[in-house]
This record gives sequence, C-alpha cells and structure tokens, in this order.
Amino acid sequence: MKLLKSLIIPLLFLLLFSAGDIDAENKMKIPLVEGYDNPSFQIENTTVEPVRLYIQDKPYSDSSVTVFLEMKIAENDQQHSTYLNYWEINTSGLKENYPKAFGKHLFSLEVNETKDKAEVSLIVEENDFGKPFFLELNQKTMIDSLIISFDMSVTGRGSRNADEAFHDIGMGWIKLSANGEEETITFDSDELFDKKQLSFDWKEYRMWILAYPETSVQLKVERSCPNPKTAGRFKN
Repeated sequence: MKLLKSLIIPLLFLLLFSAGDIDAENKMKIPLVEGYDNPSFQIENTTVEPVRLYIQDKPYSDSSVTVFLEMKIAENDQQHSTYLNYWEINTSGLKENYPKAFGKHLFSLEVNETKDKAEVSLIVEENDFGKPFFLELNQKTMIDSLIISFDMSVTGRGSRNADEAFHDIGMGWIKLSANGEEETITFDSDELFDKKQLSFDWKEYRMWILAYPETSVQLKVERSCPNPKTAGRFKN
C-alpha cells in the first residue's frame, strides 16, 4: 500500500502540471501546436478543449486573422464554444478579442514571432479587479464575491432623430450580483461612442464599459467608494 501511494502522488502532480507551466503571477501557460492535436485540460471543475489552432503563413496578409484558436469550455454540464483571435496587420477593428472571461478565469493568447510560424500559447489566469476583459453574450464571470453576466444584446440600424443618418445601434443589458442582491444596468452603443467609455457604480464596485462589439462587451471592474448620490448611475 505504501508503494502504491508513493506512485500515485507523483503521478497526480505530473497530470496537474503537464498541461502547462504556472508562473509567479499564477498564470498557466499551455503551448499549442497548429491543427487539431492539442489535448484537453481541466482547471477545478472547468474542462478546456483547444479544438483547432490556425496560424497564417508568412508574409502576413490582412485578408485573414493571423492566429485563430477555436475552443470548447465545459463547466457544470454547460458547454460553450468560443474563439480567440489575433490580428498582426489589420488595424480597422479590434487588434485582439481577448482576454475572454468564463467563470473565474480569463483566457488569452501569447503569440511569439519566429522566423517561420509564430509560436502560440494559451494563457489562463484568474479574473481580478483592474483587469480589462471581454465577456460574451449569455456568459458570466466571477470576481471575488461579484458575479457579472451579459444577459441581452439588441442590435439594428436606426437613427436618434430625423436629421441623423441611419447607422448601427446596439443596446446591452448586464446584471450584477453580490451577497444576494442584484442590479441590472443598460447601455447603448451611441452613448458609449460619444463618451468613449462608461462607468457604473454599484455598492463598493465600479464597472467600466470599454467597448461593445455587439455579441460581447469589454469590461473592467474596480473597487470603489461610490458617492450615495451617484451610486447606480453611469458616469463620464
């Protein structure tokens, strides 16, 4: 029995760390290979499956993403398909769409350029205050005791007044939950465009809305001591 225990314990540690290395900042780094041959791994009760990694050949062209990682993330019998991408040349939109938040964790890419194909790793870290991140529609993330969910997004074309040209308009709904209390906030793309970014105070938290690419929203959450007269309202 002692011999069996001595074999099992090192094996458990080997399985725990074989997916990648954990650095001093508690970030897990998982090197990836191009194609479909990257193994799944587990973090607590979350299973992550890197389905497919695409790396564009050099010289890069802005007709395609430079790096594209398709993933499946399963937690508590709920499975979600998502992707992370990276643009090397294209500057007409987002340079990257990560880190993305799922549950307690943030997922992003580390891209190191080489003479030939770029070397790509998946980075996993715990979500925390002060870290900008993307939250996809119908997903939630937890920071300490705060739960944030992106519940609804409505988009279309329209104008605010008769003299204004038609353009893309979007409105999003985000729910905040902490210690049994909830608050739902709404925002629209025109307001975000005019003010460049929005912030919202609730309890001891301040949430910044940094970008709103329709099916996801870029957020940053900080601890704050809101003024009771302005708590629960958007601020410039």
